[in-house]
Amino acid sequence: MEHGKTKSEHEGHRKRIKERYLEYGIDSLDDKDIIELLLTYAIPRKDVYEIARGLFHKYGSLANLLATDPEVLASESRLSTHTAVLLKLVNDLRSRPDRSVEYRSEPITNLLAAARYTHRILGGFTKETIIEIFLDHDNVVTEITKAAHGDEDSVVLPIERIVRDAVRMGVARMLIAHNHPSGNPAPSEADILATTTLERALISRGIVLLEHFIVTGSECTAILHDQRFTMEKESFAPWREPEGQRDVRAEEPGEI
Repeated sequence: MEHGKTKSEHEGHRKRIKERYLEYGIDSLDDKDIIELLLTYAIPRKDVYEIARGLFHKYGSLANLLATDPEVLASESRLSTHTAVLLKLVNDLRSRPDRSVEYRSEPITNLLAAARYTHRILGGFTKETIIEIFLDHDNVVTEITKAAHGDEDSVVLPIERIVRDAVRMGVARMLIAHNHPSGNPAPSEADILATTTLERALISRGIVLLEHFIVTGSECTAILHDQRFTMEKESFAPWREPEGQRDVRAEEPGEI
């Protein structure tokens, strides 16, 4: 073994990290331990203690390591494609929202239904997160992606990325939403300005932004409709007509 470690020491160290993780959870491990644990699955027959610490010191944190392009990892740190793919997969899983409600077949027919839908996804998030929700012509969700995530009280709306994603998806309508872990359902001036800027950018490409929701533990605020809901509220709330456009189906109760 490298660095003078015997096979039993090598296996024992891995075992202790795994046991600590299982008993006490992720918070019991520092970044170096987590990197080492990940590497044990990518490089199972080698002592990865020094490799893990070398990667930590090179990139400064687990987050920086996971966010590094696989080709860069392979060239800078001499990691195999197999290992680089594992690290990229873990990073992508970190940025993927809970999709457990994504493929329910009911259409999102009005504002209240959309508020409930976004709340099911974002209501439990502890850091500010922006999601994109794309709808087909029957108003059924076809895809949810995570556009950005920040810290406990801020996140930047990535307007260019959202427009690019919508164009790539080939949709005619979409929703966006982000959460306020602080519990304050009121949009900031920056939220309102970014929403109107995004709406104009999407309309110029033939895409309707139906709404931008702010989600808290018990409420949703619809910025474009200027309405706030508690999750127990049952009254019907129709979509507004996007400025400069008219959807004839909006006249039918319960339809977008």
